[in-house]
Amino acid sequence: MEYATVVKGPMYVMGVSTKVSTEVEDSKKQVDQLWSQFFAEDIYNKIPSKANNNIVVIYFGYEGETKTTFQYLLGCEVSTSTPIPAGMTFKEIPASTYAQFSVKGKFPEALKDTWESISKSVLKRLYSGDIEIYATENGRPTYKDVIILVSIE
Repeated sequence: MEYATVVKGPMYVMGVSTKVSTEVEDSKKQVDQLWSQFFAEDIYNKIPSKANNNIVVIYFGYEGETKTTFQYLLGCEVSTSTPIPAGMTFKEIPASTYAQFSVKGKFPEALKDTWESISKSVLKRLYSGDIEIYATENGRPTYKDVIILVSIE
């Protein structure tokens, strides 16, 4: 699978989050519920001081040897000095080198296929914070331009 190597400074993300384990059968349901909450509660428009119009997903706090349990934060990139509204999570992802993947194909199958290829790859992952970036129109993802950034050595 082709990727570009990019270096990014720290990233600050605010939104709603949940703990997910890919070893648990209902993990997809948890993620789907978080996306439903994000839209039903209009979280996008409640996030102050957005750095851009993208929707961002951060995978962080990986646990155990298999790294199959982690925090899943759905939100937007913000400035560092932003107050955190009640019920939201703020996370700083440290500066890192990333393998950048462009998701191509029908959504959500293409996203799942890209992540499966990443998990089977020989990348030397850091698990310090992996990122999905969704371009938006009117606060909704277009699913046309989805980027995955995987922290690597």
